[in-house]
Amino acid sequence: MTQSILNLFDGLHPDLCLLGGDYCSAPLGASQKALSPLKDLINRIKAPNGTFAVLGNHDSPGMVNLFKQDRVTFLMNGTRSIIKGGQCIRIAGIDDPACYGRYGFTGQGALDEINETAEFTIVVSHRPDFYKKAAKHGADFYLCGHTHAGQVQLPFIGPVFTNGKVHKKMIHGKWMYKEMQGYTSSGAGTTGIPLRYGCRGEVVLITLTLDTH
Repeated sequence: MTQSILNLFDGLHPDLCLLGGDYCSAPLGASQKALSPLKDLINRIKAPNGTFAVLGNHDSPGMVNLFKQDRVTFLMNGTRSIIKGGQCIRIAGIDDPACYGRYGFTGQGALDEINETAEFTIVVSHRPDFYKKAAKHGADFYLCGHTHAGQVQLPFIGPVFTNGKVHKKMIHGKWMYKEMQGYTSSGAGTTGIPLRYGCRGEVVLITLTLDTH
């Protein structure tokens, strides 16, 4: 992670930080060195309501232990609740379904828990593929990544590779499915060739306005 990415967080004061996975592309044995810049980033974030994370397809469950001292809560197909403005916000985390499916992973546990009483529910999934299930379970907001916005986008064509079997509108940015809002981040890094064309990496700051009526 370059210094320029770290600098994006200067001056930001988020209440809540959500990390969507793919923290490194190296095997776990090499990941401690690769994750060191991410630890520096986390230490810059002063989110009073917590920092929560899910695992991506390039991640290993073993790296969860590497963040135990860094104030990061890995949801691991589970949920947490925070209180903001007197209202309950439930956060459901879904680790990468394609990667962890070989262990019998379905994401169902986290989705079942979002039916419990909460004014607003956020589903954090590494990839957008679970959006229909999330909407069916009553999620209000779906946050994901994985696509890198194609990483390479051509004029009049758009993304060449999307890494996802979803509608083109869900490859990057804001979208809507039935009553559920969604946002797919292009991510801050790259995969494969360290190159982007026609699409920029990003760190997303989202403001939620709670309904007081």
